[in-house]
Amino acid sequence: MRQFTATEKQQLQSKIRDRHERWLKRPEKESPNAKYWLLAIILFAVAFNVIIFLIYRSFGADQLYLLVIMLMALFDYIASYFATRGWKKRLLKMVEWVFIVTTLAYVVYQVWLRFVAKPTVTLW
Repeated sequence: MRQFTATEKQQLQSKIRDRHERWLKRPEKESPNAKYWLLAIILFAVAFNVIIFLIYRSFGADQLYLLVIMLMALFDYIASYFATRGWKKRLLKMVEWVFIVTTLAYVVYQVWLRFVAKPTVTLW
């Protein structure tokens, strides 16, 4: 492996510096308020699902699917875009993953009950 000369090292460092400066000056592709708009949409969907759930008052599993999935999306979005560094981010990520696993277990269980587990004939 050949060694770089002093001028090659300087050229390489200047290229790295230029690339870093261009990266810092790059235009923002997303407006700073975009994450708040999406959060508002998710919160509106959660509120709409809660209202529909309470209006029909049929507290069965069919009405909970979308509500549980929207809550999962809400926790995922908050943990991904609003968490700072440190213990808060770890806590939010842990809550997010616990809710994701719980939601997936709930959906799989409900699908199992509805489509896979067939009721058996009883003698009574």
